[in-house]
Amino acid sequence: MSDVSWEAVLADLERWFAEQWVVDPQQRILWLGIIAMALRLEFHASFLLWMHEHPRADPNEGFDFSNLRLTLGQATQLIEKRDCSTRG
Repeated sequence: MSDVSWEAVLADLERWFAEQWVVDPQQRILWLGIIAMALRLEFHASFLLWMHEHPRADPNEGFDFSNLRLTLGQATQLIEKRDCSTRG
């Protein structure tokens, strides 16, 4: 996987907004910030789920972006289901 910077992601989103949405620049910046924060939170949630499943693995070697991922909602349901089953 190639390294993707936040600047590159934001530039792609900026380009998409300019082409698809007709909003003033201040609103565009606000929406870009909201989307960027959502992406960052979803990444952290995915990483924490992976660490829960592989507590002894080195995340630099094992956190593979090419595998099919659960949505955040599916992951939440999986955690809640596991939590209920461990409580007995």
